[in-house]
Amino acid sequence: MLALTSLLATSAIPEHEIKSLPGWSGPLPSRQYSGYLPVGKTSGVPGFIHYWLILSERDPASDPLVYWTNGGPGGSGINAGLLTEMGQWHLNEDSLTNNTQDMPKLLYNEYNWAKVASTLYVSQPKGVGFSYCDESVPKSQCVNTDLSSAQDAVDFFHAFFAAYPEFKPLDFYLTAESYGGIYLPTFMKLMDADGGFPNLKGAAIGDGCWGNQVGLCAFTSGKAAQIQIETYHGHSMISNELYTKLNAACGPWGNDSVQNAKCQTLLQEADEAAGSFDVYNIYDTCAGDTIGAWNKKGSEWNALRDQQSIVVEGDVPRPSGLALGTALNDYPCGGDRVTREWLGKPEVAAALHVKTNTGGMRYNKGPMDFSGNLLPLYDTLLRKYRMLIYSGDTDACVPTWGTVDWIDSLNLPVKKEWRQWTAPLTSSPDAKRQRAGYVKDYAVNNFTFATVQGAGHMVPTYKPNFALQMLSRWLEGKPLDS
Repeated sequence: MLALTSLLATSAIPEHEIKSLPGWSGPLPSRQYSGYLPVGKTSGVPGFIHYWLILSERDPASDPLVYWTNGGPGGSGINAGLLTEMGQWHLNEDSLTNNTQDMPKLLYNEYNWAKVASTLYVSQPKGVGFSYCDESVPKSQCVNTDLSSAQDAVDFFHAFFAAYPEFKPLDFYLTAESYGGIYLPTFMKLMDADGGFPNLKGAAIGDGCWGNQVGLCAFTSGKAAQIQIETYHGHSMISNELYTKLNAACGPWGNDSVQNAKCQTLLQEADEAAGSFDVYNIYDTCAGDTIGAWNKKGSEWNALRDQQSIVVEGDVPRPSGLALGTALNDYPCGGDRVTREWLGKPEVAAALHVKTNTGGMRYNKGPMDFSGNLLPLYDTLLRKYRMLIYSGDTDACVPTWGTVDWIDSLNLPVKKEWRQWTAPLTSSPDAKRQRAGYVKDYAVNNFTFATVQGAGHMVPTYKPNFALQMLSRWLEGKPLDS
């Protein structure tokens, strides 16, 4: 550890080092940095990406570097990922107990991914979180696309490794969830074309889209409707009788076949039967506390999500005022609500070396010849890089059934068939291994697909130790069922 931390003392950006954090007393668990790196050279829209680097708690001189971004578009890898999922710090309703000077307490996350890797979290693209377009760019022109986001990612990685060259010899992995299934492969495509990242070893994507015009993330397509119905039926949210009628009326689930009147009527009947639920976790009971977790019926959710242009207003949304309670999975509610409260404090902005009131952005999906159908790109990338695709099996936003369906469509040779993998539920020395999900390995560059039992869209939030064990084994090149 001393080798890398001493190098960072001289080669990092010294003014970016975090010395202390509001809501936390005592020394930090590991060295960390937060600030801005410039992007926009290639996309033509200059701006700055906010990053938060947390060095590995184990061995930063040899442990890999893991990058994380959330999806959206418009989700922050810091607001959501770091502070409510797999980061070193968590904020939730427990942060409001005995807090002093109206400052929520930071809670140490014993399942944070810095246990096994140095972790690099970002708010991207420009205009998300504390990231922003340069002041020279009018607000109306602070616009991102899938292409410009990938171009900016390449700029960001060049800037990062220039500022932190000691990470160049270390293995480098990209990780993300949700719309990250569109971000990461397109990032990797342009990184490959650039040729400047020989330490990039692979990517892990959770509950991810596989294009804007295919599958679930083509939200009003026939395939999206089929995925939704299979998810309802697989989780006993609709009857066998209704399921049979739907397949007869809507099959073969093409874009045209789902438009007939009988199919549309039955789809509406299925939505009504399923009722209201948290689309990010069918069994969750935090009452919509998660950002964007609409307790809506399926068709309403699709209408909300099927937007080609998305507006993100400002850097930190105001707290929603939602009531806090106890989640079904026995984790504290209030993560997103309290995180937004903490990030809105001026003391926090000062500690993280960031600007506030940065203005937001507009996101236009596409161009579709770049990100409409990423299955051919996935097929190419998984033959060059180590890749893990994983899915929380209670997610209704990007459900497991659809992810399995697109992987099956690649017709890859199988190395080891579908089987259980196990892990302790907690880090307690007395915790015994139990079923953590299912895994399937392919005979193409050790490509792996895994499910995580009882987890929704944000897998590390719902099953933190399963997620940490999965990442750790995958980084080490071990089978998940080892």
